[in-house]
Amino acid sequence: MRKAYLIALFSMNAPNALAEPAPTDSACSYAQPSVKICSTKDGKGAFEAFTTPPAVVYIVLDEPITHVIQPPSKYFKTASKDNSVTIAPLQKDFPDRTPVVITAGPLTVTVVLRQGTAEKSDVQLIIKDPDRGSRDVEIDRRVDEKIGPREKALDEREKALEKRAEARANEILLEDLAHGGIDVRSPAETDIARNAAAIIIHGHYVVRIGGKRFLVLSVENRGPEDFQVRSVRVWMNERELKGDWKFDKTTIAPGQDVRGAVLLPLSGAHSSKARFRVVVEEADKDRNVELGDIEVR
Repeated sequence: MRKAYLIALFSMNAPNALAEPAPTDSACSYAQPSVKICSTKDGKGAFEAFTTPPAVVYIVLDEPITHVIQPPSKYFKTASKDNSVTIAPLQKDFPDRTPVVITAGPLTVTVVLRQGTAEKSDVQLIIKDPDRGSRDVEIDRRVDEKIGPREKALDEREKALEKRAEARANEILLEDLAHGGIDVRSPAETDIARNAAAIIIHGHYVVRIGGKRFLVLSVENRGPEDFQVRSVRVWMNERELKGDWKFDKTTIAPGQDVRGAVLLPLSGAHSSKARFRVVVEEADKDRNVELGDIEVR
């Protein structure tokens, strides 16, 4: 989104011709032979680059390339990628002072191609934007002016929706309690089980709130490795059902006993006959742990 604003804010004044009337060598210096570093001014600049076959000119800018007005294909082969442009002269006698106009975000620069020699060729031209930092700060300020009020309004709307959702959830819970009350029972005669990996499952309570039943359980890790809760599967009378579940945390370290709850999807018509089986699954199925014969009334 910020990139879109950057283009919108700065591209309106971008020129369609050369960025400067003539090359400015004073804005350039050589980092090493054949590697020239140049700086733009106010997002513009015009710089010379000497070249001759079989050398190429590799041009690098601070911003991704958005447009290139290429030199004549009769004399040059041009390619661009990301924030760079590569220009390869195809013959020595190309027109001297051939311009190449490059747009990169808010920058528009002209590279003037000059006839060089094997001894005098610019292999790499690095174009730096000294105003980039301050311009980015200004862009952020303008974006915040545009987006800030909308984000605030959206945040307030989300908070209002959360309050409405919470109020509705409380209303449903209270209706269930008023209609059906609450009941807490032991899940079965045997409310504990373990597997060969020393993972123990405890069934603490079957809680009925109105028409819904929940199993409150915990998984204890007495083994030497973490136990990763991947999913919880629920069967009623040997028929698998979708039951929502939640653990306090899903990574159970050795020595920890972590509590969770599972929704037991049950209609009132079947409550007198229903027996549930709950399997807590890990990535390694051999470490799954199961609690069965959970009677629900």
